[in-house]
Amino acid sequence: MVHTHYVAVPPPEAWVAARPEPAGVELMLPEYLAVEVAAASGGRDVFKVLEGVHAGKTFSVPAGRLRAGNPGWQGPARLAFNIGKQRLNFPGGQVRARTTAQHPITPGTYPIHLPDYPHDIGGQGTASNARSWFYLGRGVPSLVGSTGYLSTIRASDGGITVEAADWPALYAYLILCRNTDGRTLGSISVIRV
Repeated sequence: MVHTHYVAVPPPEAWVAARPEPAGVELMLPEYLAVEVAAASGGRDVFKVLEGVHAGKTFSVPAGRLRAGNPGWQGPARLAFNIGKQRLNFPGGQVRARTTAQHPITPGTYPIHLPDYPHDIGGQGTASNARSWFYLGRGVPSLVGSTGYLSTIRASDGGITVEAADWPALYAYLILCRNTDGRTLGSISVIRV
């Protein structure tokens, strides 16, 4: 029987450094990522990632960074973004958002992926979850560049940028949403009115 755990990160952080096993360079994993614990050894928990861009890979983190059970995962997110009104609606409310004038997102429906890696937003003192961007596209996001993301603070070509003051509420909702495919959190409909 598989006992699902999740990555637990102490607030205000949203990422934890994880080491590929049996060896490799550390990389960052997002909070609430579903994992399956394999063993505990030398003060580290070894686990297999069950979802996101690293699904199927084995990592380890210092003991105490994983929790058993369900952190409050819920069904798929359903968002709607109106380009003309610069508003994004989600079950928790409405937030101010925009797309770039030079490279706007086109109308349509897009999957929302789990965060892939902490994105550079520049500056210090910004909440860690502001570095958690959600890729809006089919397939796997490029490891080079930041095109086509739902984000805050720094704009993403072909993506949607949410006002920084509104980001915490949207992020708190999205990070716990899940589709059944192990890669995405839900979808967003984009319209131009």
